[in-house]
Amino acid sequence: MRFCYVIRTLSPYYYFIVKRLPLKSVLVQSLHSRELFAGWIEESKARVQEHQAREHHLPSGPEPQQGSGRRRRTVTKMSTMKSERSPPPAVFTASQRLHTNIAMHRLDISDREHLVSSVPIRPDDGFRSSEVTFSRRVPDWLWAILTAVLGIDTDRSPCRLTVAIAMRFLTVFSALVFACSGLVFKVFDVISSDTKTTMFDAIGDAILGAYWVGIGIYARKLAARLFSNTLFVECIQMHSKTIFKMNTAVIIVVLSITVVSTNLYSNRNILDWETPEVQDEDRHQEGTCVTAGVNVALCEVYFIARAVYSGFNLLWNLLVSTILLSVCRTHTICIRRFMRELLYDNKIYEEFVMLQAITSQIMSPNEENSTQRDRPKTMAAILESKGWDNSIHELGEVKDEGLPDNAGILQTMRNIRRSTYDLSNPGTASPPTAPSAAPTAPITLSPSSLPLPTTALTTPGLSNNHEDGDTRSTRHNSSVSFEPPSTNQEAPVDERTLSRQYNTILSSLGADETLFRQALEDGNPPIMSTEDLLFKFFQLVRRLSSTSRLLQRWMSSVISIVLLWCALYILYWTGNSVTWLGLLTFALPLVMLYLLTSAYAEVNFEAGRIIKCVLPTPERMDSLDHMQNQPPELKVFSFTISYNAITTVVAGVAVSFATSIILEQVMR
Repeated sequence: MRFCYVIRTLSPYYYFIVKRLPLKSVLVQSLHSRELFAGWIEESKARVQEHQAREHHLPSGPEPQQGSGRRRRTVTKMSTMKSERSPPPAVFTASQRLHTNIAMHRLDISDREHLVSSVPIRPDDGFRSSEVTFSRRVPDWLWAILTAVLGIDTDRSPCRLTVAIAMRFLTVFSALVFACSGLVFKVFDVISSDTKTTMFDAIGDAILGAYWVGIGIYARKLAARLFSNTLFVECIQMHSKTIFKMNTAVIIVVLSITVVSTNLYSNRNILDWETPEVQDEDRHQEGTCVTAGVNVALCEVYFIARAVYSGFNLLWNLLVSTILLSVCRTHTICIRRFMRELLYDNKIYEEFVMLQAITSQIMSPNEENSTQRDRPKTMAAILESKGWDNSIHELGEVKDEGLPDNAGILQTMRNIRRSTYDLSNPGTASPPTAPSAAPTAPITLSPSSLPLPTTALTTPGLSNNHEDGDTRSTRHNSSVSFEPPSTNQEAPVDERTLSRQYNTILSSLGADETLFRQALEDGNPPIMSTEDLLFKFFQLVRRLSSTSRLLQRWMSSVISIVLLWCALYILYWTGNSVTWLGLLTFALPLVMLYLLTSAYAEVNFEAGRIIKCVLPTPERMDSLDHMQNQPPELKVFSFTISYNAITTVVAGVAVSFATSIILEQVMR
């Protein structure tokens, strides 16, 4: 009986609201006129009361004439009220309706009360602060020393010119003395019958010595050239790649000093002035002055020149390697900042689509079609399918110097979207209050000119109760519900107040009102344009190309001399036993080469990730094809250094070393 009574009571509502009134148009129009919707509700209640009174108190049979007159008067009154009211303006144009339908198709909002991400927002966007923050520049005192040693800006100070000339003269003079004395010593060493030095060994040592002399002189010239380049100096910072939390430049300095010191220590026997007592089958591989048959003074000059030139060579090459590591680190940070800007660009697009979807859901909450039924049922499933870099930390809470330029746009879009959601759901936000101060340049807006519902505009302070983008009341609900406002709610807000609230939102965030209003009206998200994307990408390509052109000759020389050094050691171990000192001298240059090339590989690896961070849109398809075919890379004479190439070289050297050990054991 109770169930029948409920059905009987609700039947007039169903008859009047569903059969007589277009529910969809009523809900859409009510967003712009609460007074009109409240009038329809009052008329509906009056009609229901009249129907109940007639059903319970009047006898059955033909309806009395008074009732018919009352009905006619009521219908006439309601028709007069409808004719007096002007129809509300259109909510969306055809173009805007198309954009909102696309937004509804992209995001699942049919079974969600809110469109805020249900995935917990992580504290960052995948990049640590140290990965996108530049270090301090070269100190003034260090810069003064470097310019004086390299001979930069010598016109301002004659003392700098004197120091630069002296350093250049000592470098070249020690290199010439080392080359000449070493060549004479090797000739006598090969001719002598008391040593095992062959012509092949002498040629290998001569090539290695020529590389050593040439790379030292060229490194000094290259360092002066790099510090004289204004654009290149801007990239030099007090930072470099880190290995196990240690600065790579410091590691290379320590390893270089260790290798040079070990090599000088292992060749100290050339100064022996006593003739060693050896047999024919057991002669020294490295001859001395006595066994080679040369004067001891020549050997002393050769050893001293070798030590002096090794110091200068070490100085200039370490200076260039430090510059290389610093510049590569700067390029890596620039690439990561660009990727971070692209990630924020993607998030801006997502916030814009969410805002459009919220607006479309509010405008037509009961509109369903086949495409909506085929969409996923949860927003979390969509967000989880977008990738790991979906969440970006709350802007304004963390002060990060590495924030991109479009961080303010993302903050504005997020606040507008939250404000829209708060006022469209009265249970999740407090009633709107008038702003304390009007904006400096208020703009009068009509409800039809705003793509956002006017009831969804509020001051930014209303969304401060969000911790991570979600409200407590919306985390446990999954259905969209819209209840028309009752008569006991507060009075509707007029258009002037709503326009003032809309201006307050944009002006309080420091955003360009015209930009956001035009973007929201046209349905175009305020993301990076294709021209800006290609221009920034082209800047990275040119910077890496210039760096490759300046450093490729020195880098190729370093790779060649290290590989030649290791090859000579492997050949030496085919006929001699392996010592710990020789093994250390063999391995340390390979480690230094790995550290230098890994700086190149890191830049190329990060540059390869750029295209994966670009939001693919129909307008960007040609740009993505260009970015795929012309990636920014650091090259050495058209050869791209990557982690795969480094691994291949290391594996080849390891196989060669193992082969030499096996041959030594077999020959024994």
